[in-house]
This record gives sequence, C-alpha cells and structure tokens, in this order.
Amino acid sequence: MVGFAPSVLIGGPAAVAPLLQGLRVGCSGDDAVDVAGDARPLLVGCTLMARKVGLRAYERARPSLRHITLSSCGAQGLLLQERAAAALDRCTISGCGEEGAVAAGEAQAELAGCVVERCGGPAVDASGQAYVRLTGCDLRGCVGGLWMWDAAVAHVEGTRVASDGSYAVLMDSRASSTSGGGNHVDGLAFVAEADGAPAPCKLAAAAAAAAAASSAARDGAAADGEWREGRGKGAGAGGGAAGACLVQAGMLPPDARAAAAAFPPEVEPFVFKPSPFRV
Repeated sequence: MVGFAPSVLIGGPAAVAPLLQGLRVGCSGDDAVDVAGDARPLLVGCTLMARKVGLRAYERARPSLRHITLSSCGAQGLLLQERAAAALDRCTISGCGEEGAVAAGEAQAELAGCVVERCGGPAVDASGQAYVRLTGCDLRGCVGGLWMWDAAVAHVEGTRVASDGSYAVLMDSRASSTSGGGNHVDGLAFVAEADGAPAPCKLAAAAAAAAAASSAARDGAAADGEWREGRGKGAGAGGGAAGACLVQAGMLPPDARAAAAAFPPEVEPFVFKPSPFRV
C-alpha cells in the first residue's frame, strides 16, 4: 500500500478477532498493521514490512502472532503502547531501522522461540511499567540487546542476549528482572544506580564479560567473550535458579571487571548524542 495510513487497521471490541493467514503486507508511508480498541486478531504465517512500524498495537488490543516475519521496517518491527499486549510464537523480527520490539506504558509483550536480529536499535526495549517475557529467544546482531527503562519488568528464560556495538543488557535504576535459567549474555551489561545504592534484583551490577574475556578464558570460566549464566545448581538448561536475576554480580567470571560506563548524553528529550544506541 502507498499512503500515509496503515495498510491494515483492526479495531473494535474483543469480539473483533479476525484471522490473517499467509499474507504479505507492506506500506510505503506508514505502518503495515495497526490494532486498536479491544480487538484480538490472530496473524499466522504473514510477512509485514513498513516505512514505519510492522505491527503497532495500542489501547487494550491483544494481537497474537504465530510464525510471523516483521522485516525491513523503518522504525520498530513491533510497537506496543498503552495497555496493549501481544503474544509472539516463533516469529522473526529483522532488519528494522530502530528497535526490534518495544513495549511502552503498561503494555505486555511475550515472545517465545523468537529471533530478533540486525536492527538499528536494541532488540527488545521496555519502558514505563511495561512487562516483557522472553522464552527460548535469540537476540543477536542488533545495536543493543535487552534494554529496560523506568519501572519496566522482564522475565527471561532460555534466551541468548547479544549485541553489536552497544550494551547487551542496559537497565534503568527502577527496572527489575527475574530469570528462569538457561540464559546466555554475550557482551557488556550496564545498570544505573539510584543515588549510588543498588536496586534489588537487577539484570547486572556490571557483567563486563567481554572486557574480561581473556582472563576468564584462562580460568576456564568463559571463552570468546561469552558469559554463561548460572553455572552449577539451579533450574533451566544453563543453571541459574528460577526467580533469580538474569545476571548477578556473584555469578560473574572470577576476573570480570566492573564496567565504568554512563548513559549516553541526552541533548534534548529522547535525543542522544553521538548515537541513541551505540554507547
């Protein structure tokens, strides 16, 4: 579709629950699919491409996506706002200009068996009071892995979090997380401190595995800059007791150093220099 409106707009009460299957939806001027109201569409085996967002849901919309590809979007692949919630099962988000998947406000995003790759911003970004659940996902090759702002909450299980050129994990001082075990964090992690005091159960105090890769490898704790969560007893394929933070200081390789880092400078609201993602 050519124009400055979404190619597909679905809205209305919860009874509005259409099935979109095997479609290829594109938009050269706006979003591919927008979902509003209390609508509950099911998308199966579709490909979404857009100048702006692949799929945007807002108000109290509840879209479900199965085997969906959101690719080459100018902004985000998935954008959830207000009280929207989306469940993604074995979906791929790739090659988007900004973030891969975003949950803002009080939105909820549940990704299972999904791949988020090669995006110009973080693979998954949550802000406000949003909730994100990642199960068996692979976040790779994006400028940032899992970024959490404000009072956002994440539960991560059996997931690989990596980054290309920025923090694999970046967390605001009020954000929090739990882990179901079996996670791999490949790269640096940075967590903001509130008034110099650690916040409870955060993704990382400073998991500088990449900076300590050589010494960690010598000690047999890690190799090639990869840090594996929760060696030893615990739940999940990679260890790490269920309910623990995704990364904890006590789990770091023996010679890991704290990452002395700061948030990128904000020159005006939501404008960072030199880059909003490469910090």
